[in-house]
Amino acid sequence: MSSDKPVDLYVELNSDCNAIGSTVWDYSGHHVTFSVYGPDEVKSQDELTHRARVDILVLPSVGQHTLKETELEAFLTSVVERLVDVKAFPRTKISGRLCILSGDASHPQTVAAALNAISLSLLQSGLPLRATISAVCLELESKLITVAVDVTHPKLSGSQALDHFPAVFAIFTGSSAPMSHTTGEPGFTFLNLLNILALPAGSASELAAHPLYSRALDLANVMVTQLGTVHPIRS
Repeated sequence: MSSDKPVDLYVELNSDCNAIGSTVWDYSGHHVTFSVYGPDEVKSQDELTHRARVDILVLPSVGQHTLKETELEAFLTSVVERLVDVKAFPRTKISGRLCILSGDASHPQTVAAALNAISLSLLQSGLPLRATISAVCLELESKLITVAVDVTHPKLSGSQALDHFPAVFAIFTGSSAPMSHTTGEPGFTFLNLLNILALPAGSASELAAHPLYSRALDLANVMVTQLGTVHPIRS
């Protein structure tokens, strides 16, 4: 198992002047932009009486919209619906547009870039959020998976927490499950995956050395730095 390395990262806010939050996120050639709009009025036949409707559009880097973009739209919509307090805006619509400038809608690194762009855009938007995530790629049996970590988890943020409290917000594995090159069987079991994703039970130094959570916290710090640059904190 290895984690992606903190190299070749470019982040920019306010890429879309018409959005309430927008981000350019380019990591190792996986380059995306995301814009979030709303809450806006919605047609009566499309409104939800108890919460906001969430619509995410994914635009590929080249060619026409395919099933890969449709599947990514469904995945990202479910993530945004969980991130945003949608019940605070009944009978409205929150829209998002992801443009893939380089990369592929089914590639875990492109999806990680998309999730990070979404997270930073939502932080900038001022919409009420249930969590803040950063996404990291891990390699299992020579196959990448994307893990979105809730960096507001009590243990990651320095508070006391029960060990069983989940820190993983979402997982993207791509189009197929990892397979072992030697046996042809699944490369890892669900139990093995849980062990890999388990929070360290020890000190803060052990947490900082964890390849997943240390990287997730580094990316969260990048987001905070970007927000502080655009919106200076006054004392």
